[in-house]
Amino acid sequence: MENTINAADYGTYHLEFFAMFVLAGIGTRLPFVRLPLRWLETFFHEMSHGLAALLTFGRPLKLELKWNGAGMMTSRGGWSIPILLAGYIGASLWGLVIYLAGYYMAQGSAVVLTATLFVFLVVCTLLFVRDVVTLFIMGLLAGFFFIPLQFTHLEFFPDLLRFIGLGVGFNALKAPLDLIDGKLEGDGADLQRKTLIPEGVWILLWFFIGILSIVYMWQIPLPASERLFDFLPFIQKL
Repeated sequence: MENTINAADYGTYHLEFFAMFVLAGIGTRLPFVRLPLRWLETFFHEMSHGLAALLTFGRPLKLELKWNGAGMMTSRGGWSIPILLAGYIGASLWGLVIYLAGYYMAQGSAVVLTATLFVFLVVCTLLFVRDVVTLFIMGLLAGFFFIPLQFTHLEFFPDLLRFIGLGVGFNALKAPLDLIDGKLEGDGADLQRKTLIPEGVWILLWFFIGILSIVYMWQIPLPASERLFDFLPFIQKL
């Protein structure tokens, strides 16, 4: 059954979403909020590179995260173009899926997803982390999901997932704009060298996907027939 709400409740949802979006924006100015969300977005970005490498018969080797929010996934083999494309796209989609899970899931399912994300972080740490800085950051991110699991009697889990998803999506929306620096470094510059398509085209593509993800989060209370676009219907069945 589709999870829709009436017009009055949609107004409330709209205000809640706007408040979360503003908080995510304010959080980019507050280190204790900005850094965990940026690290989380970077983790999903880099692991999307790694998953793309696996799907194109390559092998992810090493994950690195930096204090400033930068990161790198070292891989061997695979098809370089989808691997390079996957980072920014993957971060936006991870944020969207986490947000939709928080919206559609019941309390118990939200707890299960939070535990799953914790286990995913731990497994990635064991498989791909080789340095102390990344290990420390991954430990903090794991705690970001582990600590709330100690308070499962509270009813904030869906809202927590929504905020985390929106925070990741907000950072994924902004991240491609950091490539506009004239240095010709990063995924966009690498794609330009491999495809001869200007870096700006890739930046616009990633930014557009980020916009679509945020808009989809905002419009989900509407009936499917009234949405600007509709996808990932399986989330409604979780």
